[in-house]
Amino acid sequence: MELLVIAAEIEQAFERVQLEDGKTIHEANLEGCYLNEQERMDARAKDTEHNWQEVAPEKIESFQSVLTFFDSKGWRFYMPAFMIWALKNWRTTKSVTADSVVWDLANVEPHFMDRYKLLTAEQARSVYRFLDFMDRHNPEDDAKKGIDAYWYKFAPESGDLQEQ
Repeated sequence: MELLVIAAEIEQAFERVQLEDGKTIHEANLEGCYLNEQERMDARAKDTEHNWQEVAPEKIESFQSVLTFFDSKGWRFYMPAFMIWALKNWRTTKSVTADSVVWDLANVEPHFMDRYKLLTAEQARSVYRFLDFMDRHNPEDDAKKGIDAYWYKFAPESGDLQEQ
């Protein structure tokens, strides 16, 4: 099944990505709430994952609109979990998580573009493959928009991948 192949590509490309000092999912969810340092630390303590592969599917589904609020390192850490969740669940869920993932990857505003620069060529290629799959199987303007605006240069058939 194609989606399983793409999920495996994402898994391999992001295999060693760590959160480092990036925002956790609970921290990002509270963005804009004007928290004090203790509230921020309490939110961060709720996220005990050491690897993005440990992020529970229920957490991804519950925090469907949080992608916008991650810093670059937090975004890079959580994005593979969100993409794989979207591939596995877009047909059966009532959650808007899959749409949020596609929208986030289609956004070419400078804040979002800075995130993309953290990705390796292999990671960027897996993002392209994800968006291409979503465009072909769940057509919506955002996946195609993202491919046309930025991710096209990581298409496997384009020969040598262009580095950012």
